[in-house]
Amino acid sequence: MIDKCELQWLISFQVVYEKLSFKLASEQLQLPSSNVSRHVALLEQQLHVRLLERTTRKIMPTAAGRMLYQSITPLTHALDHALQEVALFGDSLSGHLKIITPDLPFMADILADFCIKHPLIQLSCDTQLDPTEGLLDGFDLVLRFGRGPLEDSCWVAREILRWPSCVVAAPELLERHPSPQSVDELTKTPCITSMSVLQGMPWRFKQNQSVQVQS
Repeated sequence: MIDKCELQWLISFQVVYEKLSFKLASEQLQLPSSNVSRHVALLEQQLHVRLLERTTRKIMPTAAGRMLYQSITPLTHALDHALQEVALFGDSLSGHLKIITPDLPFMADILADFCIKHPLIQLSCDTQLDPTEGLLDGFDLVLRFGRGPLEDSCWVAREILRWPSCVVAAPELLERHPSPQSVDELTKTPCITSMSVLQGMPWRFKQNQSVQVQS
């Protein structure tokens, strides 16, 4: 029987029953009065029973109408509540998110704020400065340092943040070695560089200048 009755027919009947007026019911449902009246008529036709007695002055529910209203009201309220709860998931993120990120204090703050904003997320982090492609299976997001263009890979990559960098020297170093006057002279100066992150790549400067320092 339920497959032959539309939900909108039941909702229209329920509101008319509560308002005892097709006009007020149509205003609440934001439907034309003719539509609401047709919904109730179709429901009565399908059930082969009169649900509402209509006169020129008032509307009164029949015994069958009262029974139907009392039976469907808890169901429609429960359905409405269930739909509202499910709709909440449309604005929230959920699931298990696995990421690789550098071990930096400000990243910890960002990830903590993200988890507070999305409490249904289960977050797993692996802290690596320079993850290799072979260790990325099972991860959803990888944050890594790089210098210069991205090497050819199967990653779908996007630049998140660009940091300026500079070369600094300790006063004791400049006492023992002359201050370099050009980028090329850095090759004659003792340097410290990060091999793990930059993978021995040369130092890159503006105007597309680069130099392979002796670190």
